[in-house]
Parts: sequence; C-alpha cells; structure tokens
Amino acid sequence: MHAAFLDLDGCLVDSSRAIPFAINAGLESVGLAPQPVDSLVQYVGPPLLATYRELLSQQGESPGRAEEAVQGYRAVYGWLARQWTTVVEGIPAALQSLRSAGIRLVVVTSKPRVVAVPLLEHVELLDEFEEVVGPELSALTEPKQVGLERALHLVGRADGDRADTVMIGDTRYDIEAGHSCGTRTIGVTWGSGSPEELMALGADRVVQRPRQIPVALHDLVA
Repeated sequence: MHAAFLDLDGCLVDSSRAIPFAINAGLESVGLAPQPVDSLVQYVGPPLLATYRELLSQQGESPGRAEEAVQGYRAVYGWLARQWTTVVEGIPAALQSLRSAGIRLVVVTSKPRVVAVPLLEHVELLDEFEEVVGPELSALTEPKQVGLERALHLVGRADGDRADTVMIGDTRYDIEAGHSCGTRTIGVTWGSGSPEELMALGADRVVQRPRQIPVALHDLVA
C-alpha cells in the first residue's frame, strides 16, 4: 500500500502567528529584542535550535545560548498554539481523499512528538493519521530525514524500493529528507517555501492548493 508522509507546520496547519510570537518570547528570554513578526515567518517549520542559533548570531549573541532560547519558546508556545494555530483550508478534504484511495498517512515533523500530538488533537486532525513521528523533546538537533526514516520503517519500508512513498511539505528540509530517504517529494506553496525554491530543490511536484495533493500523489506513485 502506498504511503504519504506529511509535514505539520506550514503544510497541515497554519502556524504563521503562533510560532513567530513564540520565537520572539525565546529571544526576549535571553535578553534580546523581539524581531518583526513578518521576518520570522520563514522560520515556521525548520528545526528550532538551528533557528535560534541563526537569530542569535544575527544579533551578535553567542549561538551557545540557543538552548536557553528554546526553553523560553517552549514556555509560551503551547498556549499560543492552541489560540492561533488553524488547519489549512482544504486539508481535511485532501486527507479524506487520500485515505479513501487507500493511502497510508503519517505525520513527520521536526516538532517534538509530545507537542505535535496534542496540537493535532486540538485541531481535530489526529484521527486522520496512522502515526505521528517527531523527535524526543531533548533531541534538538535531529535532522528531518531521521524522522522520515523512522516513519518508513513503521509502514514496512525499512529496505528496498521506496518509489511508492511520498514526502509532502513546504520547506527544503522536507524535500531534502525525501531525497535522502529515497521517497518521491511534493512541495506545497502555502507555507514558508516559495514555488521557485521548491522546484530548484528538485521536488517531484509542486502544488499550490491542498486539493491538488491527491492528484499529484497519484501521478507520482500510480
């Protein structure tokens, strides 16, 4: 049976308010000034530790304080996520279409699993998925391809041809993880990645609306 692995932030849900505000809370927790929210949207999706290392360096602060900033982020993110995270319009219908076609669905996210599962439950998407794969809370540097590899094992693709599996997401981390693990890839443009960037990264398909996902996936794995 074919399998689809979907990123969470920027793909399934719109986190463009909650995450930037939480990032600023992390910056303030280490004594730095908050940044314009619009400038932080690009950090919706990438691993949090890498985000803070970059932001701290930009402000002349030691990237060694990134873990401290992560703790400041986590102190407020849960509340902000419940208030401001919304499901991307069209995603529920797309997921139902994929499930009706017999596609196995798994979330693969850089967000810690203990954070991702309650969020998916809160926005009423959890039951759409066979499993949610994310790093442990302490695994701040886990690459996306590590999670995708675990997900592939969960659906019985530990070895062999993975051409009937697809990684779907909005950032280079999703496309690069798919390439690394031997899956096909679909880039979505309603998150932080641009169509030009996703195509330049070699995404097999780039879609602009959730309703296009089932068609693109069928074209790739049929």
